[in-house]
Amino acid sequence: MGPAKADSPSLAVRPWSQRRPENVYDALMRCPPGDEPLESIDEQNELREIVANALETLTEEEQWIFHMLTTVKLSLRFVGGVMGIPKTTLARKRDKMIQKLQVTLLESPIVHERLNPHSNRLTQLQ
Repeated sequence: MGPAKADSPSLAVRPWSQRRPENVYDALMRCPPGDEPLESIDEQNELREIVANALETLTEEEQWIFHMLTTVKLSLRFVGGVMGIPKTTLARKRDKMIQKLQVTLLESPIVHERLNPHSNRLTQLQ
């Protein structure tokens, strides 16, 4: 394997102006007036933690099913076959898991705000 080329994507470095902001204040400082600021690294990390905590509320079996269906991208039929259950039974389990995750995620004010960004503005105006 030869030396890496300078133009390879793995070695490419974004110019300062295109890097993701470190925090909310950095995002606001880089944002032109009237535009929405980019999501900061801190905000992304906070959302990741919320999602990770929500996934931890699933049972071990549910986490495995979730991983196989979403990350590994296996079909319901295949995962059901591995588990020895019909595809329709697995689909019902998947739907219950999604509902469980939705309820858990919506308990977070940050997620609720992200899904309804204008709800806080409306309540502040009233």
